Amino acid sequence: MPSNSLFPRDLADTIILSKPTWSRSSQELLSWMNTLDSKATHLGGQHLMSEQTIEMISHYQAQITSSSSSSTLDYEAGSTRRLLDASNGTPTNSTPGSAFDPDIPRAQLQEATSPAAQKGQVKQALLNAILQPALQWYLTSQSYCRRISAHDKHHRRRLTSDDEYEVITACKQLESELSELWNFRPTVISLTAEQLREVVSDDLAVRLEEIFSVYLASFWILFVYLHRVSWWHLKHSDLVHRALSEVWRAMQRAYGEVIDGTTRKAVHPSLLWPLFLFGSECLDLKQREWAIQQLEALGEVKPVLEEEEPDTDMLPPFRLSSGATRNAKRAAVLLTKLTEEQDRKKRRVDDRDLSMKLFGCHFSIV
Repeated sequence: MPSNSLFPRDLADTIILSKPTWSRSSQELLSWMNTLDSKATHLGGQHLMSEQTIEMISHYQAQITSSSSSSTLDYEAGSTRRLLDASNGTPTNSTPGSAFDPDIPRAQLQEATSPAAQKGQVKQALLNAILQPALQWYLTSQSYCRRISAHDKHHRRRLTSDDEYEVITACKQLESELSELWNFRPTVISLTAEQLREVVSDDLAVRLEEIFSVYLASFWILFVYLHRVSWWHLKHSDLVHRALSEVWRAMQRAYGEVIDGTTRKAVHPSLLWPLFLFGSECLDLKQREWAIQQLEALGEVKPVLEEEEPDTDMLPPFRLSSGATRNAKRAAVLLTKLTEEQDRKKRRVDDRDLSMKLFGCHFSIV
């Protein structure tokens, strides 16, 4: 760590490595520490903690434990901030939402299983149960963001024959691992709402497809990111063409909120980084413009809506109306200028270098 760092690395390492077990609340805090480290390294800096500490905290994955009507919304809001959380896919010892989990209040466990439970609560419990394996797969996939960024010019030396050989070799291995991860995805994540309607209610089928689409878009964009980092001087491979197509299709179905007064939908904030990458590599001008418009929509300050009387038989609607997504406006400006520069120069332009030129700083898009 550089000497001017304000983060107490030694203290953090000592505390985290000295304690073998953590409560559920402490695990959530460790997850936030993991996110903070991810953001620091993504912006071109060094790790805030040692590799041993990062390896330890990366075992703590997000768990969907609440059967309350707000749990999925709370998780989905949090997933924006967890996008780069490192996770190795190791399941925890307790089953989420089970009676054997001591950190879950008894009243919360009884809520959906009570004979008097409302239909919406039962649907929420079912939604959470179906989402958990998909969530773990999603978080495992997103651990590759940090591994890919480790090979860009802001994190290592590039442009010599030996350096480029090392990068290409490492990135081909990452590509192979991602392909294998796709083969071991939960089968349900690839089902459409139409297929899900055969076995669950319409609103539950639609919600599952919307959330799964967020996960799928976030997965397929990794191949695009990998190409931009490793093979930055080459045209798109067949795999990247497929990935861009998959990202576009998933984002059209993804979780989001209808923009007031229009028929358009603003996608979920956790797609901020996939949107930016998609726009920077997309060759279709209409799709590129759509990505910029989505970033602008996420950056708009929205009024806080009054609470409506909930329909206890349905899943609660998704709302983004608590404010703007941080840095989305700047991301839209940066993407606009980036694509203009790339079109003019007929080659890729580094977004961080351009950000320094436009704004005098790097800023977090993840």
